[in-house]
Amino acid sequence: MEKFDPYARFGFSIGAYNAIYEKETKTVGNIIYESAGRYYGGVPLGYSVAGGVEWNVCSHFNVYGEIQCNGFKYNF
Repeated sequence: MEKFDPYARFGFSIGAYNAIYEKETKTVGNIIYESAGRYYGGVPLGYSVAGGVEWNVCSHFNVYGEIQCNGFKYNF
């Protein structure tokens, strides 16, 4: 296991822009429904989580693989 180094990281995020734009189109039978909206308010808060493995191929070359997940919650 000297050549493989697993790692994990966790973080907290604060959004810089507090608006969401949404456009939705639904089709029911032959009828098409379209809606659009813009939502403001609150400060978006979130998280960032990642985990991966780094492979030390030689003394000057490393390769890594990582899985990352980000999430935000908007309070309106």
